[in-house]
Amino acid sequence: MSRFKRGAIGGRFLLLALIILGLFAAYTGYWFYARSQIIASTEAWIDEQGAAGYVITRERLNVGGFPYRFEVVIDRPHIEAPDSEGGWTADAERLTAHALPYDFSRWIVDVGTPIMVDWPTPVHSVHRVEATHARISLSGNGRSTQRLGVELDGLNILTLEGEPRPVRSAERMRLVAESNDDGIMQIRAAFGEVRLNPEFGDGGLREAFGEDVALAQLGLSIQHWPELARNGDAGEWARARGRMVILDTRLDWGDLDISAEGDITLDGQLRPEGRLSLYFLDPGLVADRLESSGVITADDARALRLLSQAAPRDERGSALPLLLRNGGIYLGPVRLGETGSLAEN
Repeated sequence: MSRFKRGAIGGRFLLLALIILGLFAAYTGYWFYARSQIIASTEAWIDEQGAAGYVITRERLNVGGFPYRFEVVIDRPHIEAPDSEGGWTADAERLTAHALPYDFSRWIVDVGTPIMVDWPTPVHSVHRVEATHARISLSGNGRSTQRLGVELDGLNILTLEGEPRPVRSAERMRLVAESNDDGIMQIRAAFGEVRLNPEFGDGGLREAFGEDVALAQLGLSIQHWPELARNGDAGEWARARGRMVILDTRLDWGDLDISAEGDITLDGQLRPEGRLSLYFLDPGLVADRLESSGVITADDARALRLLSQAAPRDERGSALPLLLRNGGIYLGPVRLGETGSLAEN
């Protein structure tokens, strides 16, 4: 009787082992089939970009990570944009994309630096971009990307040739962009400990507030996003009555501590049009800095001081109106500059 029981138990273990081996064999088959589909999809995506005018090459494309995940490694990718998109080129060391075997809707991409970027217009320039940490996350519904996340730490931009970029370095950057079924794109971004490039621009604002930006925070809600994203056509977006709502936006730059809210549309000539409320903690000091650095005249500074004395105030500071109309930018009665038209781009 005992020998019969031992034989039955051994048979059960054998059956269990065969089931486990069968499942492992089935999973292995699935994994390698999915691997071939990932390679085919990547190649098809590269071909689609080629049809749109982009040139994408690489030294090696490999998919590994068995059995726990899929890991797509692209060594030395090279991208050339069409002239209609600026004609820039970029060369990276490596791109590594990760996904779980049961969820292809979410990918995490680690970007190996340095990245060499060549901008041919408006003035030819070459830049070396480095970061201690660079990661992109993508998630969607299988047809399109619905959420994009970007993480950058220890960012440095070195100009090797031509005109420098406005930003020289940033300790951290976070960006999240999400679209929903109502056609609204929500964008939230934050940049910390930013160092501006002293060789960029005329230097008036840098003289007023310095080269170090402690925090730049941006919140946007873009309505009718599909009309803008479809072909990048600002005219189509304007005809659809597209609107950009600005919220949770703040800039801490030297003596300038400002937050903003409001909304912007485009006028008939595709120029930004709208009204924003800018909240200054110390508008008088800001007027002093702008005047002493030559950004605004003494009369304009006096007008801003008078306006700030009568402006409503809450815990965010004194609210001054920033108006965009007829191609001009006005802070209260003071004209700061021009917006230009998106039809010119």
